[in-house]
Amino acid sequence: MGLVVAIATAATVSLRGSWFVPGAEIGVASGSYETACLFPYVLFTLPPEETVKEIPVSQFTATGPQTITFSGTRHFKRVDIGAYVTTLDYDWTMSITYQRVDESGNPL
Repeated sequence: MGLVVAIATAATVSLRGSWFVPGAEIGVASGSYETACLFPYVLFTLPPEETVKEIPVSQFTATGPQTITFSGTRHFKRVDIGAYVTTLDYDWTMSITYQRVDESGNPL
């Protein structure tokens, strides 16, 4: 029986994080006044497990500007009373670009 040792490095370790993806909405936002619109307000939200992404630690320790992007697509369908069906195709792309700096604020 042997012992196997795995050495973790920035290239092999990843960070797991969640993105906030706003819900997809259909409907009328009337504010403080009444509208004659009969279309129901519909809100589709993504399950939390669909907003998770793993990013290698090496991306956080690299020099120069780094960009992390999270994108996806989802087809939503809602059936209301009877056969009234509402569908929505939702595509999103979010990104953040950052630059590591030293104690003096100089780019690394």
